[in-house]
Amino acid sequence: MPETTMRSLTTHELRVAALVARGLTNVEVGAELAVSPKTVESHLSSIYRKLELRSRTELALYIVRAGAMPNGEADRT
Repeated sequence: MPETTMRSLTTHELRVAALVARGLTNVEVGAELAVSPKTVESHLSSIYRKLELRSRTELALYIVRAGAMPNGEADRT
């Protein structure tokens, strides 16, 4: 498990991480948060670096294992 935790993420990074973990694309995340897909990419790069992850799949697994899926989303996977 990465040494840093979700507490190291900003509020925006947490929102992006949760939406990506639900399976949304960068374009969909951007539309949901009213930011550009490039901004989503920037947040993802920061998230991956902070949590020592390499992919969306690793991020989704991390979110589920951390119990950070809102509204019972983890139960749907």
